[in-house]
Amino acid sequence: MNRKQFEQWLKSDETTLECQVNPQYNFHHYFFKLKKSEDFFYVFVQKNYNESGLTTKGDISFAGTFHKSAQVFYDARNEMQGIFGMEEYPDEYLKKDFELRVIDRIRESINSRIDDDRTNLKITTEAEINDTRLLHELKRYREFEAKADARKMFLQGKTAEDIKFDCNYFRQELSDDCFLAALSDEDAYCVIEADYYYDCSQEWMLTQFLKNDALKEKLQAIIDNPADEACAVRGIIAGVSSGDYKTVNVTIVKDGKELTFKSEAGIFRKDCEGHYCTTRIAAPDRRAFEALYGRSADYKPNDIVMITYGGKTLYQKEKK
Repeated sequence: MNRKQFEQWLKSDETTLECQVNPQYNFHHYFFKLKKSEDFFYVFVQKNYNESGLTTKGDISFAGTFHKSAQVFYDARNEMQGIFGMEEYPDEYLKKDFELRVIDRIRESINSRIDDDRTNLKITTEAEINDTRLLHELKRYREFEAKADARKMFLQGKTAEDIKFDCNYFRQELSDDCFLAALSDEDAYCVIEADYYYDCSQEWMLTQFLKNDALKEKLQAIIDNPADEACAVRGIIAGVSSGDYKTVNVTIVKDGKELTFKSEAGIFRKDCEGHYCTTRIAAPDRRAFEALYGRSADYKPNDIVMITYGGKTLYQKEKK
């Protein structure tokens, strides 16, 4: 049994097919078609070891959907690859790929309609949002989350101009009816779904604009303040990421006292959570650190005045 023979069965009026794809393994595959509509058939398969026919022992798997008029079989979960192999069934006409394409089209359609302009919504002011859940979410974002998101964007080299509206439309998968509707007329389905989302998600979409306002404000505040800790962190990350350094020499000034020590370089290639870990300092230098600053002391990005490697300066704090 090969792919050509399997697809000949799909196009035929026969409802069942029994075969051994690899006779040497003695696995029997029993396929059967169930009519969903005039144009669509669901295909199921049961794999039995050393037994022919449909039995009560083996699990039945959903193999995919056959679109009769298009003469295309949409593999549900790479089931065909598992049965016939990659050469017979490469990654094509996978149900998941089709769904993702449709979902992407809908998201792009909605974003194009809004065009990063809140005046393209039916509501434009916070006072028009009645959903208390969204209002609480917006309040929490402004108070706690916007600052953290702004820091991440700053460390990635982003500016306020990079913050654009995105409806974030996404579904894990299409329901059976939606999948068949999209197969029947993909363009029409995408238009209908985008219109439905637009009509039903006005308050949610406006909330995204208001979150973006808060994010832009926090990000610009970092950009405008060279003394912000994030500015030091970005410079440190850039400097230490310029080479494959295992350790670096770090000079800090803390409580008016200066110290240079050797530390693992990896911790300086990413953001820190308020302070750097002193356990990454070389043991002899860590004892000197504790003697100078105390056993429970740590150090922060703004305490670092210089990072070097082999006489090369990787980072130097800007003088005020």
